[in-house]
Amino acid sequence: MSIHVGTEREKLGQAIESLSGQIAAMVKDLPDTSIKLPKAEWTVGEAAAHMSDAQGLFARLAAGEQVAHGDGTPGSLEHANRGALVANPQRDGAVLASSILGHTQTFLMRGASMPASRTVDTPMGRMDADTMYTYMLTHLMMHGFPMGMALHRPLVVERTFVQLTMPFIKHALPMVVDKKAAGKLRAIYQVRLRGGSPFWVKFDRGIVTIHEQKPGRVDCFISAEPVSFIQVGFKLKSQWPLIAQGKLFAWGLKPWLGFRFAGMFNPP
Repeated sequence: MSIHVGTEREKLGQAIESLSGQIAAMVKDLPDTSIKLPKAEWTVGEAAAHMSDAQGLFARLAAGEQVAHGDGTPGSLEHANRGALVANPQRDGAVLASSILGHTQTFLMRGASMPASRTVDTPMGRMDADTMYTYMLTHLMMHGFPMGMALHRPLVVERTFVQLTMPFIKHALPMVVDKKAAGKLRAIYQVRLRGGSPFWVKFDRGIVTIHEQKPGRVDCFISAEPVSFIQVGFKLKSQWPLIAQGKLFAWGLKPWLGFRFAGMFNPP
């Protein structure tokens, strides 16, 4: 998917500024950053340090630098992230907030001149410049949501922001499939985030491929409210209350497969 630089990239830039600004505001005046994140080993300070490092990494990639940070698999990224946190012991909220904002602005300034056709080697593999923008946006959500939950300052994410992440989500899903959880499943899902276009996810015994056109008979259709979809995908919320509220809905020849979908992926 190639994004029209003058339109979609501007929207991505605005979404990135919004989320990075919210995250910086969470920690800027925080006297104690040792608060634990929900369902995680990290503290708020460690998450903020990771965000600072990540925004800096994206800024370096936008400048054309080659940056090594894992090989895209969840295990290697976890190892690389642990090493980066040891190398960056800064946990002061004000310092980290300033760093997050500074690196974000540097990325956006450098990224504005990146042609859509340019490809970049990122921690999640090679992708075009536009998809790298959506990678950053997804990463901000992945860590901003639990930081907001820990601090009782919910990250405000518009459903349009989630729609903008779809190029990266489609790129990443085959890389983060949990082969053990997927097992020998052979099935095709149609996934549609409400307000967006559908895409198809094909499972073939632990191998996942993403399709923009229906690749065969669909076994399970999933309709999802965008923010709920990504929060369940990040393992931050249980799917069951959201199903009861109608925010996640599955039907088709094998609707029960809808219950398995999120559990067959292991985001880093």
